[in-house]
Amino acid sequence: MAIVERALDMAVRDGLEALTLGGVAEQMKMSKTGVFARFGSIQALQLDVLKQYRVRFLENVWLPGMEAPEGLPRMRALFGHWGWHVAAEQGSGCFYISCASEYDDRPGPIRDALLNDVLAWRAHLELCVQQAIDAGHLEHSQDVQQVVYEMVGLILVLHHDTRLMRNPRSIERTETAFARLLAAWQKVSAPAANVDPEPIGAARHFDRRIIRRE
Repeated sequence: MAIVERALDMAVRDGLEALTLGGVAEQMKMSKTGVFARFGSIQALQLDVLKQYRVRFLENVWLPGMEAPEGLPRMRALFGHWGWHVAAEQGSGCFYISCASEYDDRPGPIRDALLNDVLAWRAHLELCVQQAIDAGHLEHSQDVQQVVYEMVGLILVLHHDTRLMRNPRSIERTETAFARLLAAWQKVSAPAANVDPEPIGAARHFDRRIIRRE
């Protein structure tokens, strides 16, 4: 487990494709032969790294988001924790997003594993959106997949503007955009949901010093 954790930290910083058995061995102060004996190939190590990141993502995003009540409160919480994960995580932000740029056009086991994780996450978001619709928090005519598509779009822009552009207002703009989308999705006569009034509940915990690299 310690080897995979160290390899994950290296991959988050440098990219999954940059990972090598020799590099991991050096970081762990092991022989390359010892690392090879544990995994058998660099691809096997990369797949284990993706599995370990799934655990990290669940702990940082899914589990805390699921503590909120079903419906709009949970939607807001999941989006907020996801945004924090993207904007505040040291290294490359959301590893799924950075991996997508490496493997989107490269068929194989790594792309398949990455795609399965991303599809599972989107399916979970779709379930949460459907629950918000069923609770009357969102208009019943809303297209669930379209709502999730737009949520993902905001996260991708946040990742881009935070990591590449170093835009100190990226969090604020994401909050504003999400609030506008919620207003469009919500039914005017919908019952009020007991939620934090901020568009992204967890975003208020963002450390803007991390975003600005001060």
